[in-house]
Amino acid sequence: MRPAFSRLLLRHHLHTMAGPAKIIDGAALARYISFRCSPAFITLYRSIRQGVADKIKSLQVNHPRFQPQLAVVQVGSRQDSSTYIRMKSKAATEVGIKFQHVKIPAGTQVDDIIRIVERLNSDDKVSGILVQLPLGDHIKSDGERRVTEAINPNKDVDGCVVALPSLFQ
Repeated sequence: MRPAFSRLLLRHHLHTMAGPAKIIDGAALARYISFRCSPAFITLYRSIRQGVADKIKSLQVNHPRFQPQLAVVQVGSRQDSSTYIRMKSKAATEVGIKFQHVKIPAGTQVDDIIRIVERLNSDDKVSGILVQLPLGDHIKSDGERRVTEAINPNKDVDGCVVALPSLFQ
């Protein structure tokens, strides 16, 4: 990591840990990172995306109906979460992955969210599931854990689900 960027992160993170949280300008930080990234890193980043797109296209040659799909579950409409989801949508679309944004009203209870996740688990068209956290102030960490654990490990994009040994046999 470049020293200037390291100092920037340390200054923001250490101060946040020592006192109240500070809101940082994500767009400005992204511009700084883009400006400071080495050309080799940018080339690597682009080649990974292109590699994913090429792999999807090659699979579709032999399996024309193959269409990976990412479903993102969002409770409420937090602006930071919505921005993150838009970035995921753009990245998915760029490489040929269909994107489904499942918007759930704020205040939805844990059991209702789990039912939605279970419906996505059983949908053969959905290849991967991502649950955008936090789920809302009304849901505590045990509720978030229950929701993320409801994701089928074979569709868990974030790797939140603890896989059982039987999955690897």
